Amino acid sequence: MQRYLDPTNDSLFKKIFRDLERLKEFINAVLELPEGFRIKEIEFIPVEQVPIIDKGKKSIFDLKVKDEAGSWYIIEMQKRNESDYLKRVQYYSAHSYVQQLTKGIKHKDLLPVIVISLIKRLKCLMTKYLV
Repeated sequence: MQRYLDPTNDSLFKKIFRDLERLKEFINAVLELPEGFRIKEIEFIPVEQVPIIDKGKKSIFDLKVKDEAGSWYIIEMQKRNESDYLKRVQYYSAHSYVQQLTKGIKHKDLLPVIVISLIKRLKCLMTKYLV
């Protein structure tokens, strides 16, 4: 009997995508980026977002990378059924925008934040948010 590893396992997911080349190819394929726009270089960003205000909520996500053009990518694996998942992902991306705004930076200069969610149970989320 053959056994397969489950890529939706959090530890295995992170191990698979800790390889920068594999992660770069994955993002290029998922976003269907054409030649000339493909990601060439990426770097890992800490996966913990520290709150800006004292009573703010800390967030930890699976992977966060930045490409050579400055775009940020948050990659999340969602295995369990969580009703607040889409709100949580919106919070992650909003926080990533806020982190870019330092004194002297104009809103028009904000770089893209792209969230890629790999969701094992998409149907329940679609029912809740797309109806």
